[in-house]
Amino acid sequence: MSRTIALHRGLFDLRGAVLENERIVEWLMDQTQSETEPGMLVIGQVEAIHDGMEAAFVDIGSGKRAYLNKTELKSWHHREEGQEPAISSLVTKGAYLLLEITRAGTDTKGPKVTEMISFPGKYSVYLPFSSYIAVSKKMSSNRTRETWREWGKKAVSEPEGMIIRTHAEGEAKETIAEEIKLLQEKYQEVETAFHQGGGKAGTVLFDPSRLLARVARDYLTAEDTQVLTDHHDDYRWLKRERQVIQEGAAVNFSKRSLSEVFGFDQAMHQTLRPYVWLPNGGSILIEATEAMTVVDVNSGRYTGKENLRQTAYITNLAAAKVIARELRLRDVSGIVLIDFIDMEEDQHREDVVKTLKEACKKDRTMVQVAGFTSLGLVEMTRKKTRASLQERLLDTCGICQGKGDVPGEAERLYQCGEALMKAGLDGTEAIWLEVNPSLLEEINHRFGDVHEAVTGGLTAAVYVTSDAGEPAFSIRMTAENEDAVKERIERQEKPWIRL
Repeated sequence: MSRTIALHRGLFDLRGAVLENERIVEWLMDQTQSETEPGMLVIGQVEAIHDGMEAAFVDIGSGKRAYLNKTELKSWHHREEGQEPAISSLVTKGAYLLLEITRAGTDTKGPKVTEMISFPGKYSVYLPFSSYIAVSKKMSSNRTRETWREWGKKAVSEPEGMIIRTHAEGEAKETIAEEIKLLQEKYQEVETAFHQGGGKAGTVLFDPSRLLARVARDYLTAEDTQVLTDHHDDYRWLKRERQVIQEGAAVNFSKRSLSEVFGFDQAMHQTLRPYVWLPNGGSILIEATEAMTVVDVNSGRYTGKENLRQTAYITNLAAAKVIARELRLRDVSGIVLIDFIDMEEDQHREDVVKTLKEACKKDRTMVQVAGFTSLGLVEMTRKKTRASLQERLLDTCGICQGKGDVPGEAERLYQCGEALMKAGLDGTEAIWLEVNPSLLEEINHRFGDVHEAVTGGLTAAVYVTSDAGEPAFSIRMTAENEDAVKERIERQEKPWIRL
């Protein structure tokens, strides 16, 4: 299997895709500054303590209070054996804590956090307070795992711990030791920054969840993999990271926009649609609700060549493969219920579940397929690591009272950036950009970042005006002379801002 990691640096955003055998199977998204992602280390301030819930609620600057269970406190793990203290005796209201986000927040729920922080590397994960050594179960043998566990006990000292990843097998122990040393230094830097103060709730002190860091950690050690980027700074950063790895992925630079090379816009549009056509003419419908995701399988245009039983069987087998790929592509998580076409034969149902499980093995996120329920639905779960693609890129449509979704302001700003980059080519000195009021509000809210992105990514000056109509944005004019754009705007007596 050949694999390509394509990273496109837009004007306001970095996003990418994982392609296996030249087909997009997973989207890679960088979070916006307002988002919280698993792995982030942030400063949190305790706002409320509930002994009955055995939890505290913490302000981490995300808009929704984070949930901190008492078993996630350092003081809980360092308590005297046999004691079961209440959470109110372990932490006080108003206290500032160094926390790691373990689960991202959603529209209705706040993030989950822990004081048992971690620092991930390519071959290991350093645990400053966890006091245990864990070894990947994917290593070749129990003997190998035990050898690494004994080495790990000597590599760190109480209360430190570590997780030794699968990639460590076959590497020199000196390499892993050097990585642990670097991760310990990162921890000391974060700890110093936290104790020096000056920060506020929500201040991010360490962020391994940034897309480039995730790509370096997850893919640079992989063989039969090519990492492509269309941005010089990203290319140099990835090349430096690659130098410390003896064997692994190739890192290459593309002069062309990778969004255009791999058709990101069209593929993303297809990913966000609820309907997916099957190769044989059948279809599936994927709908997300607050409680779960529901998938409905239909035979569609496929009528089969034999009988109804065979039609249902063949369609369901094809659907099982596509569903596994679509759940990964859309980053769907939580409970998933699948309504396959009814099958009378037990063997057919077993084959469909087996096909679904096999297809889910390609997913890097943990998936559990429970099988058919008593009502004839297949129940499965996919571990929650971050918000789904739909949650990240779409907003509820206000016109149809929530029956549909529209691109969110962050997604509109990304699309606007793509349009500006295309308009700013071929000697353009100035661009007149007109946006609707909601997008103008987003630009003003993020003016510092937007201004920095425009001045750093374009040689053209951008003049922004607002109009109450649709679409969200449009390029009204480009010119080789900046005065020409200013004169046209002033003739229409429109207020403007210059980026």
